[in-house]
Amino acid sequence: MVWLTRDHFVDLSDFDSPEDFVQRGIGFYLEKNGTVVGAAYSSLVCSKGIEISLFVLEDYRRQGIATILASRLLKWCIANNADANWDAANPESCKLAEKLGYIQRGEYQAHYLVDVPPRRGKGGMEFEVRTDEFGLRASLASCD
Repeated sequence: MVWLTRDHFVDLSDFDSPEDFVQRGIGFYLEKNGTVVGAAYSSLVCSKGIEISLFVLEDYRRQGIATILASRLLKWCIANNADANWDAANPESCKLAEKLGYIQRGEYQAHYLVDVPPRRGKGGMEFEVRTDEFGLRASLASCD
């Protein structure tokens, strides 16, 4: 198991602690030469499923790492009968969601809070995936 530090790209702010994530969350990472280069994990957890979050270090993008990590997390969701919610707020995320079988469900305006002057995002798309022969039921279901 890899313990990620606070300044790492995995955001656990919606969990009470790293231990809470270990108990309730799920995640997969890819390591190269001792460095975690990407991760796919549950940034939110509810009784019905998870919200998928994904990040790959810039130097390792466009090498299939995001596809591998997201596929592994979706496989876990299938095995555990969990909805895999995908909220794509950028074009790359939209393309990956579609590649993995999700279909566009709607659009929205995204706003980002960063340590630079405010900027308005281009928006994002909500996705859901068709149920397939493996029983994958992924959508933007409400997390009650």
